[in-house]
Amino acid sequence: MTTDQSDFCSRLVARLASEDLQPQTVGVNQFGNEAPLLTVRRLMEECHGAVVLGLAQLHVTTGVSKPGTHGERQVRSLWLPTPWNQLEAGMAFALNLPLLILHEERVEPDGVFDPKISDRFVHQTDLSPAWFETAAFNQPFEQWVTEVISR
Repeated sequence: MTTDQSDFCSRLVARLASEDLQPQTVGVNQFGNEAPLLTVRRLMEECHGAVVLGLAQLHVTTGVSKPGTHGERQVRSLWLPTPWNQLEAGMAFALNLPLLILHEERVEPDGVFDPKISDRFVHQTDLSPAWFETAAFNQPFEQWVTEVISR
């Protein structure tokens, strides 16, 4: 992670802790002896909610989307999150967990981060400390916390 991403994650964890919620993250504070996908599923089955955080992980400077099809198009400066975000969101949805979806502004709004696809609002962040003080974060966050606690 970049310094800004790492700082953002620390602030998010602190905000969760302020609500007495304990983030469980595979490879950070949860480890398994099975394949990673099984570890994620086992962990999600024990959780009461999920946060999917799309941070820019891959920068495609130039490329072609859907090559060889009628939808082929050139792309430039495309930022993508980890593919694990899609798996995690799908598992959380299948388990009917309250879901909070956040992504860095520069991340491509595709898959779970496409606001037209999800059953949840997709929240964009600039990763700034000030974002945690906005109603755009706090109102949906508090609603999500209420859903999590009710489980």
